Amino acid sequence: MPKNDQRLVKFGENVKYLREKQSLTQNQVAQKCGFSSSYFKLVEAGQTNISFLRLIKLSQILQVKPEVLIFDL
Repeated sequence: MPKNDQRLVKFGENVKYLREKQSLTQNQVAQKCGFSSSYFKLVEAGQTNISFLRLIKLSQILQVKPEVLIFDL
């Protein structure tokens, strides 16, 4: 899957929107998820394909169902 895949970009936009809606920094979310800050930045930029288990953890931290991160808000 190419790094500029629009599905990854949309996912990253959804993550960023929900993170900012909760007034959380990238570093705060990364730390709570157990991700490195550099990895989390790639997620928000749509430049990495997050694993299923990381998707579940991220949705828990952002307090939404996983499908909210995947589909349009």
